[in-house]
Amino acid sequence: MGALIHPSGLLGVSPVPNVSDANDANCCAALRVILACFCETLYFDSNSSTEQGRHVPEANQWLRWARTSIGPLARPLFAALVNVALGEQSATYSAGSWLPYGHLMTASAGRDMYVAISLHVLLLLLDSSEQGGSDRKDNVFWLELEALEDYPAAESRAPPAAAAAGGEQAAAAAAEEEEEPDEEDIAAAAALRPPGNFAKILSGFEALLGQPAVASKSVLPASVLPIRCTDELLVLLWHMMCANQGFRQYVSARSQRVIVTVCQHIMSARHDASRLGLLHVCVFILLHLSGERILGVGMNRPIDPAGPVPPPELGLIAGVSTGADLLVCTLYKLLSDSDPQAQHALSDMGLTIICNLSPYTKAFGTRTHLRSALDVHARLKRHLSSHKGLPL
Repeated sequence: MGALIHPSGLLGVSPVPNVSDANDANCCAALRVILACFCETLYFDSNSSTEQGRHVPEANQWLRWARTSIGPLARPLFAALVNVALGEQSATYSAGSWLPYGHLMTASAGRDMYVAISLHVLLLLLDSSEQGGSDRKDNVFWLELEALEDYPAAESRAPPAAAAAGGEQAAAAAAEEEEEPDEEDIAAAAALRPPGNFAKILSGFEALLGQPAVASKSVLPASVLPIRCTDELLVLLWHMMCANQGFRQYVSARSQRVIVTVCQHIMSARHDASRLGLLHVCVFILLHLSGERILGVGMNRPIDPAGPVPPPELGLIAGVSTGADLLVCTLYKLLSDSDPQAQHALSDMGLTIICNLSPYTKAFGTRTHLRSALDVHARLKRHLSSHKGLPL
């Protein structure tokens, strides 16, 4: 169980050395047991009392104890579950691309199940029966997510032995030079700094959320296996942006790849009534990001040709079309050519996203202008036709 509590990934967690891949099966089995305990209410009789019914989340004693009384194990277990799902890059993924048939060269089948079960356990620990209520204040895992930092304070401080050995030299240097470093020194120090927690987490989201689109467009048959936990990854991304303002601002400043992958999932699921929940989560993510000014300014940049490809149904060209064009065209398709339930439920949030981005958008493409005008005309026509006596 040592490798389950201490996998490599996030800063502040010391990994266990020399851990074999065969240990993943043991950790996966342990997580299956934990998951079965957390889902105890699913096995209750539907005719049982209200206190033990399946419709009362508080009836699960295992979840209550894990969220409130797990004590010092909360931080390492939270970091371990995030590391398993996002912190460790796959051996078949490098520089934004997947190695064809890489799953045949590595034991990735068991690893995918390990990641999926870890995501389920983490989401159950972060979930709360009352949205934003007192349950989240008592949930130690939600508090750990809120307190997650890009570079923890312990990482930025020198070890005690090194500080004692070089304390006199540091004091002498500080006495000689009391002037503040200039911008070039700060930029050079930032470039030499290793990737922080937010960079590792965002890299994991970009790799895993973009995998289904790569697998569907691969020329070689079955060269990339799609992951089976896309919905869970989107829910985890939504939870992280809701709980941690620092992570939300970090993603907003580097959000183009995430925006493209979220738009890909919206376009692939907009006609499927069984994936209405996925559409809601995708729109929630875009709504959270649209509230950040830095995102609206960044949407004026052209889509990176080296990144994920925009959905072909939109007719956008990477390197020419901007991120604002991608968002508006995707929302137009969602609100005009999708499942009727999705159109009715997501229309207000879609228009809110466009209104949040419009003050910072410098220009739209011709195709985006036309689709926006058609959408406004159709909505005005439906609104006027609903009022009898008013001409169309």
